[in-house]
Amino acid sequence: VRLANRLRTGLGLPASNSAIVSANVPDAEPKLARAGIRASVRAGRTRLACHIYTTDRDIDDALNALATA
Repeated sequence: VRLANRLRTGLGLPASNSAIVSANVPDAEPKLARAGIRASVRAGRTRLACHIYTTDRDIDDALNALATA
């Protein structure tokens, strides 16, 4: 949950007790795909799940990918 909350902070979302992060980020799916990051889109929101093997670098990569134009 620590990494999910780190991701939420980077996306401007409040902390939660879930390892799943859902956010409305325009064009998130293709941005993440270009960075080699798998995510799903449900009801127009991008869904990212942090697992036991997720690292701080993975979170950095996701935030950097989402910040690209």
